[in-house]
Parts: sequence; structure tokens; C-alpha cells
Amino acid sequence: MHEQLVSELRSIFIFFLVPMLILDIISRLRRKPYPPGPWGLPIIGNIMMAKRLNHRGLAKLAKHYGGLFHLKMGSVHVIVVIGPEEAKQRRMRKLSVMRLFSRKRTTTWESVRSEDEFLAVLQELSQLFGALNIADFIPFLTWADPNGLNERLVKAQSDLDGFFDPIIDNGKINEPEDSTNSLKLTRDNIKAIIMDVTFGATETVAWTVEWAMTELLRNPDDMKRVQNELANVAGLTRKPDDSDLDKLPYFRCCIKETLRLHPPVSLLLHATSHDAVIGGYYIPKQSRVVVNTWAIGRDPNSWSDADMFKPGRFLEEGAPNIKGANFELIPFGSGRQSCPGMGLALYTLELCAVNLLHCFTWELPDGMKPSELRTDETFGLTISRASRLVAVPSTRLVCPL
Repeated sequence: MHEQLVSELRSIFIFFLVPMLILDIISRLRRKPYPPGPWGLPIIGNIMMAKRLNHRGLAKLAKHYGGLFHLKMGSVHVIVVIGPEEAKQRRMRKLSVMRLFSRKRTTTWESVRSEDEFLAVLQELSQLFGALNIADFIPFLTWADPNGLNERLVKAQSDLDGFFDPIIDNGKINEPEDSTNSLKLTRDNIKAIIMDVTFGATETVAWTVEWAMTELLRNPDDMKRVQNELANVAGLTRKPDDSDLDKLPYFRCCIKETLRLHPPVSLLLHATSHDAVIGGYYIPKQSRVVVNTWAIGRDPNSWSDADMFKPGRFLEEGAPNIKGANFELIPFGSGRQSCPGMGLALYTLELCAVNLLHCFTWELPDGMKPSELRTDETFGLTISRASRLVAVPSTRLVCPL
């Protein structure tokens, strides 16, 4: 009886599988050409490769398939952009909120007090947002939650509401009585804006400052040059302020080099609203487009010694800027889809880093050599160090801090 049941199930499986294989082969032969990419299985496509598809894994695939390649994740087409030439052809934009994120608005933000619980929730959300959920590509598996992500996301969202709801309630109490002409935002709208600010101007800046300090500790000659530049501009009797930033060219080169090697977000995610042709390849409507800013910043065709920290490259004439005009370096995206908070992020990043470098002398602990400082990464919404940076500060200024 058991053998008969197994035989019948095998027959049913073959009955459905063979026609699907034939249809898949026919569709591959008749359709318009997609960009090159690894061959996928019927139905699930390349989803078995999911765990390898972070910024480094995609960069390895690009060495074989080129700067523009195609993956099929379940029913979803994914177009990966690695090369700067291909990135030039992919520009999008969403609603501009320049006034909200402008540098002039920084004085209106109250100081954020780092609470361990809040930071833990942010780190959990960063990991969840960066995780690949199989149910996103095979919708009928959503109910099963095969990765266990939905349960974690619901808990993290509930924890986050505990922080955000009091802020929103306080704002409603202080709302002017005559607000009939004001833009009405729902509680969810407000939470979405807070999330944008929190992740866009807090977590990414914090990780980038940590990467900048890591690279300078690994390259003590560059740190010494930056600190000498700061001493010449600000002296040792005061802390630097924003008026000093334009007088610190080498410091800004170090920030640019940090953003090249460690962009705030390694994979920029977009979607196509209509069919398109890029480089002679067909990109179907509603494809996911992944721009690997990490790989673009380390492209050996664009950068000499691409994996080395060399801030002096930005002193050369014609060096790319970081605001999206040069596609060899797009840490904040480019064109109409560039980060609306770029100005605020750069201002905050530079001000944090310049104070750390000017106010303190930094050494590695326990006699560690600069070459021994590791740069292992943890992949999520942002790329952070796998372990927190530990360094020993000593006071550098002759004035109170």
C-alpha cells in the first residue's frame, strides 16, 4: 500500500513538473533578453542563493556577469547594478523634503539621549530591514513566515511604538489651536517620518563616524595630518565648530574616503514602474532594482588601489564628489532618488568626527598595532562593524571640554 502511494505521488509530481519545465524553457527562448545572470530553477529561480546575496556576494557575481545582471527570486525579477556606467542609466526620485532635512533645521532638533533599550530596538530593526524574506518573492508562503521574520518585526514595531507614542502625544498637546490650514498627518505618517529621521540621520551617521575613526586608527599618518590641520585652523584652546569645516580640506577628504569604502547604505533598492531597456537588455515592469553602492565605490576600473584608504585621491583635480554627480561615488544615491537628508547627514557626520579628532588623542588598547585592527562587517539595513570599535582617548585641548 505504501509503495503504491509513493508511486502515485511520484506520478503526480512528474505530471505537473514536466509541463512546467517545458513551459519555462519555451518562455526563456521566446522572451526578450534579460541581462545575463545565473541560471535559476523553475518557480523558485535563484532563491537558493539568498543567503549569499549581500553587498559582497553581489560584487562577486558581477565579476562573472558584468556590471548589470539579472536574478529571478521566486516570481520577482531583480536587476543588480554594480558598475558606474550602468548606474548612470538608472535614476528615480520620490517626494522631496528638503526643508525638513536642511542644515538650517538642525537647531530645531532636541538632543537625542541614547537609551540602551531604544538602541537595541534600532539594531534589531536594522537587521530585519536588511534581511531577505523568502515570502517577499514567493507570496503564498507569507502565512508560514518561513524565516521567522514577521514575529520579530511585530515585536520590534510594538517596542518602537512605546518610544514614539509619547513624543506624538506631547506634540498634539502643544499643537496650536488655529491649525485649520496645517497639513494633517496621521499617527502612522508621523511615525514614518520619525523612522526616516532616526535611521537616515542617526544610525547611518553613527556607523560612518565609527568607520572613519577605524580607518584613521589603521592609518596613523592620516590621523596625524588631520589633527595638525585642525590645530592650525582652530588652535588647541577651543573646540571646532561648523565655521571651521570649510577650512579643513584634508579632513573632508578623509570623510569622502570613508564614505567611498563604507557607504551608509550598501544596497540602494528601487523598483521599475514600466518596462525599460538598459544596455540593450529588457527590464520588465515591477522589477526590483538593486544598486550596489559598496561595489561601485570599490570598482578597480574607477579607483586605483580601490580597497585601500587613501584620502589624498580626493585632492587631485577632477576627483569625484559625493553628492551624486559622479557615478563612481554615490554613497547617498544620485539623481532624483538621492537621499533628501544628505545635507543634514554630512553636516552631522563632519561635526561629530571633527570634535572627536580635535578634542582627543586616540590610541588602540593593549598595545594593539594599527594593522591588527579588524574591519569585519555586519550586514543589515546599514553596514556596521561586526564588533564595536574600542579606542583609548586622552585630552588634547588646553581648554575645558
